[in-house]
Amino acid sequence: MSLFTSDRERRLWLWTLAVVVAIYSTLGLAGTLAEVLRDHPVLPAVFFFLMFLTVAAIVGSGLKRRPAGRDVWIVLGVTAVYAMTVLRMGVSPEERTHLMEYSIVAVLIYNALSERSDNGRRVPVPALLAFLATVLVGWLDEGIQAVLPNRVYDNFDVFSNAIAATIGIVTSVVVGWVNAVVDRWREDREQRDPGETMDIRPARAEDADALAKLSRRVIEANYAGFLPPDVLDSWLAGDAVEQYMAAHLETCHVAEQNGELVAVYVIDGDLLDLLMVHPVRQGRGIGGMMLADAEARLFKSHEVIRLESFAANVRTNRFYRARGWRVSGEATDADTGMEKILFAKGTRQSSKR
Repeated sequence: MSLFTSDRERRLWLWTLAVVVAIYSTLGLAGTLAEVLRDHPVLPAVFFFLMFLTVAAIVGSGLKRRPAGRDVWIVLGVTAVYAMTVLRMGVSPEERTHLMEYSIVAVLIYNALSERSDNGRRVPVPALLAFLATVLVGWLDEGIQAVLPNRVYDNFDVFSNAIAATIGIVTSVVVGWVNAVVDRWREDREQRDPGETMDIRPARAEDADALAKLSRRVIEANYAGFLPPDVLDSWLAGDAVEQYMAAHLETCHVAEQNGELVAVYVIDGDLLDLLMVHPVRQGRGIGGMMLADAEARLFKSHEVIRLESFAANVRTNRFYRARGWRVSGEATDADTGMEKILFAKGTRQSSKR
């Protein structure tokens, strides 16, 4: 089993290490730099700009897609609250930097732990663990300062670090929650009023070419971000896609809009073996409708149903979790050697949605 569950988790931990190293390595210079800049007229503007970037990064960490209009307002609103909090504290510029530094540290740790949890590893309460880890890093910061010339251990700074961690983590959690709620509302609205008539039906022999084209488009658009290039090329260059569809045509269902196949799912016993939505049609609630249809068919014959997903396919794994699927284990894919998350869902979980 690899140390990291995905490339994203590895990058998050590396960025966390880079930020902590940067903080620790400049402890001896912080006081001198602060003295030089303390009365410089540009310092307040620079501080506010850096604070804005910090909050934008924190808010951005809770987003799953490019910022929409509501996200811009969240950034501006949180920045205002952040600024008022700092001004009311009345601390010096070097002390204010703790709010920026340790907010970023906390958010990076929180996202790394959340990524690990999302990919099937056991991480109890990522937000709490991230808070405790950030406080520990901040406390070590003060311990280092206690032995440096012209620096002192300050309990107020330890408290500031804890406040910064709380602000960063809470903001990231809230923004993620708001986006999840809004996205779910949009999907539910699409399901109630999809705009175009969509028919979910069993696949037919004459759908074979369209199914192969749909599958290839999804693989190219969605799998390239995490599949090794040699695996991706082998899937697309040969006839593996056509062979799979031919072998599973009897248990394959498709979604059709205006004569075009826009989505497909395949069931195999108690297993949801495949679910794909055309890249152009993603984000319109089609995936949710296809999943609900597949679950209904599977639950007619099984009390517990299963599916498997690549651990690195983070967006898809979040999609399943949001719809009541729970991690039941891990496995290594025989064809690619990549880690997979095993999901399961029972009739009781389905009734709670």
